Amino acid sequence: MQLTIAGNLDTQVTFPSSGFYVHQFNQAGLVELSVQTQDRLGNVLTATVTIKVISAESTAFIALEGVERSWQWPNLPAEVVVETGDYKYHAASKKMACYDEYDQGYIIARLGANGPILASFKPEVFTIYNVVKGYVSIVETHADGSSVIEDTLYLSKMPNNLVITLNINTGGAIFGNGSLQYDIPMGDFNDLNSYTYRVLRPAGKTTSCHNPIVKDGILVLKYL
Repeated sequence: MQLTIAGNLDTQVTFPSSGFYVHQFNQAGLVELSVQTQDRLGNVLTATVTIKVISAESTAFIALEGVERSWQWPNLPAEVVVETGDYKYHAASKKMACYDEYDQGYIIARLGANGPILASFKPEVFTIYNVVKGYVSIVETHADGSSVIEDTLYLSKMPNNLVITLNINTGGAIFGNGSLQYDIPMGDFNDLNSYTYRVLRPAGKTTSCHNPIVKDGILVLKYL
């Protein structure tokens, strides 16, 4: 049997009538298939059919461990089924949470239920925490009663496009660089995936509340 594929491809293959042929198209869209075969009397039979080629491109998902965030695989045709495995995905709200930063497998896009896999990816899941949650170190005490405290943030992994913004919540306090808010790009973390910073606390203050905010572009992942 001879199979001629016309449309956005120009390919011709021959295979026995008892076999099958799998072809990977270069792009999605409508493709016209023309099939020719010959019967025992030598008569040539021809048939044509138009098929719809479906595609799915790999995507990404960055998440803090155990924190639910909105996510949707972009530009998926209706014929594609997404399988999230052990990841907790809510199809109605299109939100997903990852509870294991080490290995929960891949998220895959199939052509229909139990169909062939079109694309797959593994989410980037990370954790972030302070050196000691709820506690900071006083590294300097000045004669006027003001003090300097030091804290360290740790990341389990380093997704490149994340930014952490630090915000001061205590009146009169400022960060060591003189600001009330500033961004920490991932490139500022050291080889141990940690970042140490200081807060100047005025006299009479016993707290130095400040909040790191994790951002993926303009999207906030979590207030810590």
